[in-house]
Amino acid sequence: MVIAAQYDQNPIINHYGASKEMGQWDLVGLSGVSAMHGTLIPNTNKIVFLEKVEKNSNAYLPDDPTSYSWSVEYDIDDSTFRSLHIKTNLFCSAGGYRPDGTIVSLGGAEAQANIAEGWNSLRFLSACNATSSACDWDTRDEITLGVGRWYPTVESLADGRLFIIGGSSRGASTNSEEIGVPSWELYPPLPSGPTHFSFLEETLPYNLYPMVHLLPDGNLFIFANTKAIIFSTKTFSIIKNLPDLPGPPRNYPLSGGSVLLPLRPENNYEPEVLICGGATDFKSRAVGQEQCGRIKPLSTSPQWIMENMPFGRMMPDLVIVADGSVIIFNGANKGTAGYSRASEPVLSPVRYQPWDSLETKRSDSRFTVLNPSYIPRLYHSIAMPVLDGRVLVAGSNPNANTLELGEFPVEFRVEMFSPGYLFSDVPRPLLRVEATIGRTITRPIALSIITQKGGVINDVPPKVQVNLLNGGFSTHSTHMSHRMVGLEIVGYKRTPGQLDRLRVKGPRDGALAPPGWYQMTVLVDRVPSEGTWVRILPP
Repeated sequence: MVIAAQYDQNPIINHYGASKEMGQWDLVGLSGVSAMHGTLIPNTNKIVFLEKVEKNSNAYLPDDPTSYSWSVEYDIDDSTFRSLHIKTNLFCSAGGYRPDGTIVSLGGAEAQANIAEGWNSLRFLSACNATSSACDWDTRDEITLGVGRWYPTVESLADGRLFIIGGSSRGASTNSEEIGVPSWELYPPLPSGPTHFSFLEETLPYNLYPMVHLLPDGNLFIFANTKAIIFSTKTFSIIKNLPDLPGPPRNYPLSGGSVLLPLRPENNYEPEVLICGGATDFKSRAVGQEQCGRIKPLSTSPQWIMENMPFGRMMPDLVIVADGSVIIFNGANKGTAGYSRASEPVLSPVRYQPWDSLETKRSDSRFTVLNPSYIPRLYHSIAMPVLDGRVLVAGSNPNANTLELGEFPVEFRVEMFSPGYLFSDVPRPLLRVEATIGRTITRPIALSIITQKGGVINDVPPKVQVNLLNGGFSTHSTHMSHRMVGLEIVGYKRTPGQLDRLRVKGPRDGALAPPGWYQMTVLVDRVPSEGTWVRILPP
C-alpha cells in the first residue's frame, strides 16, 4: 500500500482545559440515550450508543413519538442523533464486528415493557451509506446464542469469527455457581455449540466481563478475578497458566480495566497486556486501586511488572489514542460498580506512555495527570477514540430506572477530549491513501519503493509511523477487540515540493490484525494525522 503525507494546520478552538498540553475538553452534544455501550460504525464518522430498557431514555422513535428508543446512531460531525429500533433488551450485553463491518450486539437481559428478553439475542447493524439512511438493528428469532448471557465478553479471532465467553444467566451483583455461564462459543457457531470452561468456575465470584485479548500468535489471553491464562484457538484448551496478578480481583463489580498495548514491528509485535485500577473490595466504602500490572504473556518467563497510577480509580476506561499512548478515563475512587454504589468521581484522565523515553526515565513514571472534565462519569460510561484523533466520552447511568436528579444523575452530555498532541508545534501530517490502491489492505509478502534511478530506498525516518486502530466495543470498562497495530514501513521517499511517499507492508496475518475495518493514521514526531478508514480483507 502506498500513502502520501503533507501538513495541515487547522486550529482547534479551546473550550475548557487549563493547559492545552494537558488536553482540552469540548462539550459537543447530547447522546439521546445514556451511553451504556458504544462502538464506532465502520467507514463513517458515527458511533452507535446502546442503553438498557428503563425509564431514562431521552430519545423517541421517529415512527412512534410516544415510544422511547434504546439505541441511537450519533453523528460525530454535526452532533445529532437518529433513533434506532430495538426488539430485545440489550442491558449489560457485549459486541463486536463481522469482517464486512457489520456490528454484532449479543446477550442482554429480561423482557421489559414491549421489548423482548435479550439473554441469547443476536442483533446486527450494518453501516449506512449515502444512498441508504434507513439502516437499523436487525434481530432474527432463528439466529441466537447457544445459551443466554448477561455480562459476557466478545473478542475477534484471526479468521474473523467472534469468540464469546462467560456471563451469567440473570442479573446479579456477583457471579455464582447457581447463575454462572461457564462456557464459550463462537459466532458463526460451531456445530458443537457452547463448550464448558472450568476456568470460569475456578474464578468465581469475580469473573463477569472477562478480560480477553487476541495475541499475535492467534491464541487468547484471558483474565478473570486475579488469574490469567493463554487459551489455544486451535485446540480450544488452556496451553499456559500465567502468574496471578497481585492485589484484589479486577473484574466486575470491582471493575478494573485492561488493554492490549500497541503492537509494534520494532519488537516483532511482542504483546503486552496492561490491567489497571478496580475497587479494593465489594463494599460501598471500598476505595479505588492505584495498582497497574503489565505482563508479556508470550515471553519465556512472564511476570507482572507493577506500577502505580497517581491516584486510585475503579471503573476505568483504558483507551489507546492515535499517538500510541493509553489514556485512562472515567470512574470513581470510592465504592464499586453497580447502581448507587460509587462516589468520589475521578474527573482527571491519566496518560500512560508504554514506551521508554528520557521523560519516563527522568520522572520514574509512565503516568501523567491530564486536564479534568467537570462531568462525573461513573457506572455505565464509555470512552472511544475517533477519526480526528480525539476521544469521545459519554454515559454515566448510576441510578436504576429513573430520570430523577440526584448527586449523580443520568448523563446525556457528550464530550470530546483532545490530547496534547493536537496542540503540538509540529504540524499535523495529512494522510492520503493512493486512489490506485483503494482502501483495502491485503497481506503481501513484501513491498518496496523504487526511486527514479532504480535504487531501493531503505532509509526510513525513525520518527515516522503508520498505525491501524480498532476502537472496539466499549461497555463496563471492557473494550472488546480494541487494538493498535503498527505497520512496517518498507519504503520512504521525500521530494521537495511534493508529498512524502511511504510504502508499508500489510499485517502478516489475521492474528496480528483480524479482518475488518480500522482507522489508519500516520505519525510524524509522535503527532498523528487524522484517520482514514481502511479495510483488511479476510485471509
